[in-house]
Amino acid sequence: MVGVLLIGAAVATALLAAASLRTPSLVTALLAAYLAFVANLGLVTCVLSPLRAVTRGGLAVAAALLLATALAV
Repeated sequence: MVGVLLIGAAVATALLAAASLRTPSLVTALLAAYLAFVANLGLVTCVLSPLRAVTRGGLAVAAALLLATALAV
């Protein structure tokens, strides 16, 4: 259940980031959302890995921070 919430938060963050770009076409918006999603997962893992914090808790904190940032933008 926690995994579904974490993936949902990453998807919501990617969609909000893509929406903030205000692109003229749907294809461009979907591509931006995909790139934001992949970048989110990759960068969070790269940042948390040296700290040995790639756990449910570490990922939840990162997802919450990124989602709050995307909402603020």
